[in-house]
Amino acid sequence: MNKQGEIIGLAHIGIHTDNLQESIEFYTDVLGFTLDHTADLHGGGVRLAFLNLGSCIVELINIADKNVAASRQAGVIDHLALGVKDISSLVQRLEDRGVTYETKEPSNIPIKNGAKNIFFMGPSGERLEFFEYL
Repeated sequence: MNKQGEIIGLAHIGIHTDNLQESIEFYTDVLGFTLDHTADLHGGGVRLAFLNLGSCIVELINIADKNVAASRQAGVIDHLALGVKDISSLVQRLEDRGVTYETKEPSNIPIKNGAKNIFFMGPSGERLEFFEYL
């Protein structure tokens, strides 16, 4: 079978941010991502930062050029879910770093053999989720 012209997987997830440096620090210092590279587009009117953690790649997007920003419409993605291990310990560790959650404890999700999740906000108001299959 010819393998040309096919989708091979998720490349990255783009998240808009008002403060690129603050978001880089949150994703690296708090969540444990590694900054892979940055780029400036449109004469510096758009700044990008690509961060990696496992198989997840997040592209942080800062649009300083109001003309570029006005020509783009935000998408409809609700949240970014990060797969985790030992969700309860992770939640406590990040609470100690100032992360606040939408609920007091992870919720039980009745899928497959069970799962737990909890939602919180990133520094630019992006909705994030920790998700653990049990």
